[in-house]
Amino acid sequence: AERDAARERLMAVADRINARHGRGKLRHAAEGLDDKAPWHMRQKYRSPRRTTAWDELAEALCE
Repeated sequence: AERDAARERLMAVADRINARHGRGKLRHAAEGLDDKAPWHMRQKYRSPRRTTAWDELAEALCE
């Protein structure tokens, strides 16, 4: 519980820094230093984001 609270506070600080100075100014070290990563995540089998992305929401047509 205490560890979760500390993690929440840390993420809140990171969010405030990024909100103030621009998205991506503060990142995790695992993300790397170069903005143009030589690799890209494979998305061939990625599931649709139907619950989080409006442009991927299924449409039903009724006549």
